Amino acid sequence: LVGFGLVAAGIAATRHLERERPDFALLVGIAGSFDLSRAPLASVHRIEAVACHGIGVGEGREHIPAARAGFAQMPRELAGRDLGERLLLATPPAPLDRLPGAELLSATAAAATAGEVAARRAPHPRALLEDMEGYA
Repeated sequence: LVGFGLVAAGIAATRHLERERPDFALLVGIAGSFDLSRAPLASVHRIEAVACHGIGVGEGREHIPAARAGFAQMPRELAGRDLGERLLLATPPAPLDRLPGAELLSATAAAATAGEVAARRAPHPRALLEDMEGYA
């Protein structure tokens, strides 16, 4: 368990990874669905990527992700590579249902209205699920 929200999850995951030094890690958690026909409540899925929303400049439809605003989220020498707003994931083998092209969108707060969902999905059209920890 890594905590609630991007900050707590990032700190706890880093501590676990530093201490254990695993060959791989699984991203497992709960998420809200942006499309109940493709990802109904209580369903389990494999996704291909996790994206980050909310870190950058502005809100709603005016939001500009950090990388597009010219800010690196983390120095390359610490991350080992450039961190953008989207990270590709290796998906585990079956039996989990795979959602081709689908991504998990991590945000600092869950969307509360249809307008917020639309504003978040505009720059992330592949976002099918939303959480507050996965990108961390």
